Amino acid sequence: MASQSQASFAARLSKGKKLYQLLNSFPGYAPDVPEFAPQTFKAMLEAMTVAQAQHTEAHHSFAEAAKQRRIVFSENPNSLLKTITLINAYIRGKFQKDSQIYADVNSLVKKIRGEKPVRITRDADTEMISRSEKSYGSQAEYLGDLITLATQLGADYTPTNSAIKLAKLKELHAQILQLNDQASVKLAAFKPKVVERQNNFEQLNTTAKRIKDMVKAQYGVDSIEHKLVKGLSF
Repeated sequence: MASQSQASFAARLSKGKKLYQLLNSFPGYAPDVPEFAPQTFKAMLEAMTVAQAQHTEAHHSFAEAAKQRRIVFSENPNSLLKTITLINAYIRGKFQKDSQIYADVNSLVKKIRGEKPVRITRDADTEMISRSEKSYGSQAEYLGDLITLATQLGADYTPTNSAIKLAKLKELHAQILQLNDQASVKLAAFKPKVVERQNNFEQLNTTAKRIKDMVKAQYGVDSIEHKLVKGLSF
């Protein structure tokens, strides 16, 4: 299967345009299948170029939302990952390592750390996107569970550090949920473009192979025309 890299997508589209130029230059090229005619093939390539641009725009919009979310989840001084470390230390210090509350909190902290959302590049497929979004959703859910445990502790949960006081944790949780929602809206526009682009390039691959067969059949195995197109891979 062809590489899914951006360079590969761009290269295949470029090869498609080269194939069109060759077809247009071949004397008497006249396939009896209309979709293999130069002008029809050109129209397909033009539609793919538009779809490629739309894919890039949709990814950029999603990437901006994802960047803001990533900062809050893992990069800023009061990020989720830094906050749960402080919560874990507070519970362990106050209730001791062998307490049930620490066991419960530590388990949730490990689950949050264990979720490792991948950064979605413009070449990500739908499966990779779904896995990443599920990881962010799980982290938000586990933070909610930590807040529930802290709430149940009542007056026993009184950390000095304002970053892990209950009100601040609820604020962080609300912010995370909002960022997830915002990213989901952008993702809803991006995912169809991922599928569309993949389908387009599969169509290009199939159509180009059949066109090369038509050239081979019309001009012959040893013809210049066949030699020019047979090396183009998609």
